[in-house]
Amino acid sequence: MKAAVVTAKDKIEIQDVPIPALEPDSVLVKVAAVGICNATDTRILHAEDPTKVWPYHKWPFIMGHEVCGSIVKVGSAVKGWQVGDRIAGWCPRQGGYAEYCLVYPGKIAAVKVPPKIDSTIGALLEITMGTMRFFMRDDIRKRLEGAQSAYVAGLGPAGLVFLMECLCLGIPTVYVSGNQEARRKLARDLGAKEVFKPDDKPAEILSRRGLAVDVAIDTTGKDLSGEFLKILRRGGVIIPFGVGYDWRQSQNALAAVDVLLADGAHAEAAKAAPLLIDWIASGKMPLGKIVTRVIALEELAEAFAAIDQRKEIKVVVKFQHEEERF
Repeated sequence: MKAAVVTAKDKIEIQDVPIPALEPDSVLVKVAAVGICNATDTRILHAEDPTKVWPYHKWPFIMGHEVCGSIVKVGSAVKGWQVGDRIAGWCPRQGGYAEYCLVYPGKIAAVKVPPKIDSTIGALLEITMGTMRFFMRDDIRKRLEGAQSAYVAGLGPAGLVFLMECLCLGIPTVYVSGNQEARRKLARDLGAKEVFKPDDKPAEILSRRGLAVDVAIDTTGKDLSGEFLKILRRGGVIIPFGVGYDWRQSQNALAAVDVLLADGAHAEAAKAAPLLIDWIASGKMPLGKIVTRVIALEELAEAFAAIDQRKEIKVVVKFQHEEERF
């Protein structure tokens, strides 16, 4: 099969490699589409030692974890899946920048993708399940019943997805901040109440107006604890999605104003899937608006460069399989 193989730091080669051998707890998936993860994939590609970013990634390896495809073989220990099912999921093992890859349904939050969802959008189910899981814990859902406002810091793909999820959850007022004008414009188009540049110090602006929010969402990985505490209502919720700052350092300050840190794992991601599929299929969640480019596998290296330069928001690799091999 054809695959994009990372052979060294910042080096991607298109190679012919063996189709992976089926394992008892896996399904073999013919990949239809796979999204580029702006955060994890770029960190792995640019790493001096990729194993420090993702433990089992030693050169050469195949990246790509935002996979949507069709099952062509089912392992002997796999239950509930059959040949022909379309599959996507949150937190799969990587290897999707290839015509075929293994997926382990019992180890991820796997979802069956209905025919009405195109594979380009199906590939984005990974990021949407990975973001929406933070809303699904019972105590978080209870706190956010009737929530009227939210603030999202960072307008990469995850921040834009969080904006859409807040609106779909019925939170009518969502403030956002981001560095790139194209992303700020898109956030306005998607329904953000007000859009700021980070240098505007949005928390100070909202605080001066006497405004507070029910949920504050970080996708930047920076220490925003001081800013969030200025604008969060007592009894509010923080979603710590960004990688970089350990919010446990702020636990005492958060506890003093009864603010909860949200989290979520596979169970919460799986619980989110039916909601997401309904929102996407009905058009309530226009995920396609964040996809700025669809490419062939051979364009992968060029696409990574464009993402590094902030020229793209979300890029999806789409496969054109010439023949059915199974």
